Formats: sequence, structure tokens, C-alpha cells
Amino acid sequence: MKTENSPIITVICTSYNHEKYIQQCLEGFVMQQTDFAFEIIVHDDASTDNTQKIIKKFAENYPHLFFNIYQTQNHFSKKEINIWSDIMIPKARGKYIAICEGDDYWTDPFKLQKQVDFLEANPDYGLVHSNFNFLYDNHNKLVKNRSVRDDSNFTFKSLLSGKFTIGTLTVCFVKKYYHNYIAETTPMSENWKMGDLPLWLYISNFYKTHYINEVMGVYRVLEESASQTSDVNKRYDFEDNIFLINIFFGAKYLSNDKFINDYLKCLCLYKKIIVNRQYCGQWRDFFRFFITFHAANRNIRLFALSFKQLFHKVGINVKTFILC
Repeated sequence: MKTENSPIITVICTSYNHEKYIQQCLEGFVMQQTDFAFEIIVHDDASTDNTQKIIKKFAENYPHLFFNIYQTQNHFSKKEINIWSDIMIPKARGKYIAICEGDDYWTDPFKLQKQVDFLEANPDYGLVHSNFNFLYDNHNKLVKNRSVRDDSNFTFKSLLSGKFTIGTLTVCFVKKYYHNYIAETTPMSENWKMGDLPLWLYISNFYKTHYINEVMGVYRVLEESASQTSDVNKRYDFEDNIFLINIFFGAKYLSNDKFINDYLKCLCLYKKIIVNRQYCGQWRDFFRFFITFHAANRNIRLFALSFKQLFHKVGINVKTFILC
């Protein structure tokens, strides 16, 4: 790896109480083999375990790579602060940004080299990402990601509708487009609870994206997280936020697209009936929604549970639902 003072890419990593995982994450950074300089910024959000101790040890061993931020107060809980835009991105010196959270990790020592090479050779692209595997933390079980991807079919619309997804731990994107995204969408005023999905939607709408069909990292599936939780209310809050993001981008950039308009109507009805629990007297609309959604989108991700399971999860009695 090069150690000059002008890094071409900045790796940003957020951590909080990742004592069990952070070493594997940081090892994935320092093993990167590149013919250019890169830097690493780890933002630890006032961990109460030994996470900061482990990060500081890596910083001592690789002082030319690490430019870390150690908080003494938790910032994630402060609604007025966006950790990426307010703290980390302003400190990034690289032309490109790569992201990996402290509980995920990279497995390909040439990840950064491959992605930067592509973006340098293709200036009309704004983002490159790759395949990744899953590690289920409870059982320490590594599962291959068997999703079939055809990059030629990837569009802003396919990402918006959920047909395709982007693994945040695999992404490398052009930093200046992040500033455009902040200026145009003002995410803080929208109160979005996630920073990655709206950014990928914005970049994929204005710039080309490229998918490398190689496994470059591992996404750790925790028992409890924002996207994986046994708490039904938290789960539906998370889904509700995804709906709000999709509705925003669909209405802003594809308002004349019939497919997207049908999709957004379906999301709004789903949000009204299931997330907001306003289901009384609307069972006909509910079933019409299911038919419309599947016909328009052919995506059953949100409806993996059966009707019975779904009603049970949100505390709805089927008979009461139909008769109320």
C-alpha cells in the first residue's frame, strides 16, 4: 500500500460496542493491497466496551492509515447530527469513499484496487459495488449470497422497487456526488433513519452504477439491529422509513412513470393499513392492494409472511379485521 499524504480513497467506518467484531473489520482494511494511497476514518460513537481500545491499537500500528474520531458522548441518538455528513465526510480527503460498518468485514485484499481502477477508467460512473455473503451471528454460520444479478438490468427504478439491492459494505462511490445529494435532498429535514439507501437511490438516478460479481465482503446478521429485530414495532418502524424514502424519490424523480405511481400507491396503502394499523373497515382495500402490488412489482420481499402470520405479528384478529 502507498503511504503518501494524498489518499485517493477514504474508508469510513462507524462503530458502537463492536468489541466482538471490530478487529476482523479493521484487518479487512489494513490488508488492502493498492498502488495508491488510502486513509481510514473510524468513528466510534462512545462505546462502553473495549471497542475504542482495539481501534486505538490499530491506529498505533498503522499511524499513516488511521485518522479516527473517538466520541465521549453518543451522537447517533442526537437527531440534529448526521454522523456521515456532519462529522466523517468533511474529514475525508479521498476522491472516493468506501464504507464498512464495524460489525461487517472485507474478504478481498484487492477490493479497493479493483473498484478504484474501474471508477478511474469510467468517469461517467458514480458508484461501484459487489457481491457479498452473510454471517449469521447467533450460529456463526456463513451463508453464500445466491441472488442472481445482471448488472445490465440495474436501474434507479429497479432499486426503488426493491428488485435489486446494494450491499453498503461493498460500495465505493465518488465523494463529490455525496455533497450534491445532501444539497438536493436535505435528508436531515426528511428525518430518514438510514443514510445508505437514499444515497444509493440518488446516485443511481443521476449516474451509472457498476456491479462486480465477486464476493468482496461479509455482512453480519445480528440478532438485534435496526433491520433485524424481533420487536414487531421496531421492525415496522424500519419498514415505514423505507416506504417514506421510496415515496420521496419516486415522487421527486419518477412522478410520470405509471409503474412507479402504482407502486407508490401500493406502498401508501400498505403503510396506512399495516404500519399505522388503520385497518378497520378497509379489508377490501387491503386485499386489492396485495393483488395490485404483486401485479405491478412482482416482489414478495415485504410479504414473506403468510396472511395469518402477518396478522398475528401485528396483533390483528382476522375475524375482527374483516368485520370491523
